[in-house]
Amino acid sequence: MELQSNTIEKLGEIANSRPYKEVFICIGQSYYRAIQGYEKILPANLNVQVASGSLGRKLGELHEWLYGKPPQLPQSSQKKIDLGKNLTIKGIEVVLTTQQVLDIAYQSLEKNNQEFANFQSWYVVVGNRRVAPKWLVNQITGLPVSNFTTKEALRLLVQLGIEIHRV
Repeated sequence: MELQSNTIEKLGEIANSRPYKEVFICIGQSYYRAIQGYEKILPANLNVQVASGSLGRKLGELHEWLYGKPPQLPQSSQKKIDLGKNLTIKGIEVVLTTQQVLDIAYQSLEKNNQEFANFQSWYVVVGNRRVAPKWLVNQITGLPVSNFTTKEALRLLVQLGIEIHRV
């Protein structure tokens, strides 16, 4: 409670030190508890946005707020590479065609679990469904989704010729 009052006081000092127009809050739940009640000390005309969701989602929102546009696919991932090359992720070699990746996705979707829909910012269209890139990489490699980042999944899928979309 002492931390919260000190934090709120300092936030108020900062917010009132100059005529800010906007504030973007991008913090975890623990830190958010430390600033609960911030609405009472901020100027009424201040536009406050608070990031929500997973860490990746919050970072995507922060990027969009800072640059005025959503993050793009990594620069090195924008072009397909020579599919004759060995593609790997976390030491797992992936030797599949675009169609084979989609076939695996269709087969996995028939199992009808809802894990495929756990996407935040990026998705792949498989038939009439949007699926999470990390879920798809899990299906083609067997790697748990916690073992690789979304960026790594996006890079691999683009290299395999899979089209990625932004939410």
